[in-house]
Amino acid sequence: MSKPRLVTDYKKLDEAIQEQIKLNYPNGFDKALIIFKNHKKKFVSALPFEAVDRHYLVRMSKELALKIVKNDDDYDDMGHLKPDIKSAYHDKYDGLVVAEPIVYNQPKPVVEKPVEKKPVAKKKTTKKKTSKKATATKK
Repeated sequence: MSKPRLVTDYKKLDEAIQEQIKLNYPNGFDKALIIFKNHKKKFVSALPFEAVDRHYLVRMSKELALKIVKNDDDYDDMGHLKPDIKSAYHDKYDGLVVAEPIVYNQPKPVVEKPVEKKPVAKKKTTKKKTSKKATATKK
């Protein structure tokens, strides 16, 4: 049986889910946002999060994601979850499986292959063959 999916705002989540999201995204949310079309065919950005009982898509823009982290006392000035807070949340939600955060929109690494130089084949020069009619008209 699949888990129900919920699209909601960060402010509407209960504190326990917010804490689990912080634990899952200790370096902030802005790099993990995805973009999708909603039921009105408009593009919306959201943070994906999988809890034990359901899948969440938490609506937020990149600006809002940065603002949430900046105004939250659980994060330091660099936008990272403070170690003592991270440890406390980890102990609090120890029984819950925290999945690795899904990071979208990351560029794929470019692997350069060595270019093999092929020898250049010499073109053969051939004399033009003229037809008998062409030579007959020239005379």
